[in-house]
Amino acid sequence: MAGGILTLALDQASKAWVRFALPPGKAVPLVAGAALLRTTNAGITLGLGAAYPEVWALAGLLAAAAVIAARSRLALGPGADAIFGVILGGIVGNLLDRWIFGRVTDFLKVPLWPGVMNVADIAIRAGIVALVAIALVRRRRGGERAAGEVARP
Repeated sequence: MAGGILTLALDQASKAWVRFALPPGKAVPLVAGAALLRTTNAGITLGLGAAYPEVWALAGLLAAAAVIAARSRLALGPGADAIFGVILGGIVGNLLDRWIFGRVTDFLKVPLWPGVMNVADIAIRAGIVALVAIALVRRRRGGERAAGEVARP
């Protein structure tokens, strides 16, 4: 779960820097149309459900439990274990924001994505895509296990 600890640390450090260094709502251009833009969000992606922050905190706890359960039930190999950690680190990072500030701090605006996101959001999305890719590759190969890999009980 080292990937989770690293993800959580990067997420919280980046959000702390943003809260300290960037004024709310002021865009700072980066490269290729990306920008830093400090916002907060009481809902989920794209601000959906902002009127129900307690629901999203509970959903985050349930998602964390689901990730832990999936990791313990699925034998996808050591690479997948690291990815589960990254996803869990992202979930916990956003949960910490909700508990401490009542909202999640977002700051990265990228072209072709309609909302503003943070390191935790990127970790969660990228981790899910990576796990789906691993599962699809394993399925295509007939589900054989990697050398030394065992199914979890």
